[in-house]
Amino acid sequence: MKIVKIIGGIGNQMFQYAFGEFLKKYDDEIFFDINFFDNYKLHKGFEIEEAFSLKLKTVDYGDVKKYTSARKNFILNKLYKLLKNKNECVEYVSDLKDDDFHKKIYFNGYWQRFSYVGESRDRLIEAFKFNVDDEKVSEYSKKMSGVNSISVHVRRGDYIGHKYLGDICNLDYYREAISICNNRLENCVYFIFSDDIEWCRSNFLGDNYVFVDALEKDYYDIFLMTQCQHNIIANSSFSWWGAFLNLNGGLVLCPKKWSKYKNSSDLIDPNWIVVEGSYDN
Repeated sequence: MKIVKIIGGIGNQMFQYAFGEFLKKYDDEIFFDINFFDNYKLHKGFEIEEAFSLKLKTVDYGDVKKYTSARKNFILNKLYKLLKNKNECVEYVSDLKDDDFHKKIYFNGYWQRFSYVGESRDRLIEAFKFNVDDEKVSEYSKKMSGVNSISVHVRRGDYIGHKYLGDICNLDYYREAISICNNRLENCVYFIFSDDIEWCRSNFLGDNYVFVDALEKDYYDIFLMTQCQHNIIANSSFSWWGAFLNLNGGLVLCPKKWSKYKNSSDLIDPNWIVVEGSYDN
């Protein structure tokens, strides 16, 4: 048995589900821990089942405590980590060894590596069939199909001033990515997705920009990104999935760095175009 913790926004939830699919190489029984959403105040909560009509096999809190340090008593937490957690639980380790996949039971992390999703791509495309029944989304989709559409994801919000994630995909990054598209493609129409659409209206000027206004569900944005011919993504799992699930075979442009301490080389599809941008510290 393997248990994968699900936490974070919809993009991270998708990576964690995908990691569960990857673990099927090592164990037929894959379960998911969604208990932490009971008190989780960030993002939009547990969305992955609603977005894709998935029904995850889950475990209750009692099962989680068997394999993790999820105990209220501080001293018991420390003892558990020393005596048992080393053998059965792995937390936030980016480079797992083959032995870990065989021996570990509980996996807590984001698991954002292309090697964990690439070989499961067909299964993931089948699993991640969006539940979309929205007139506004349909209108945008029709617009995208009638032009040489390019999605542009601009994440601001919680990234502004962020110690590790902020200022990587700045205006210089987007200008360079758009310049590459304009040089390689004809009649480009850019569809801007952002949590700060008014800022985008002030900084992306021209008749070939369409600003996607706030939609009812976050995952509607990811769906629409898959409908574009090409994608310019941010250092965000949100638009990463929009590009990964896009079956149109177009260009995908991505930042060189995923965070200020990590390049994106282990996360991106080898066919994607890496844009240097301006952040090089």
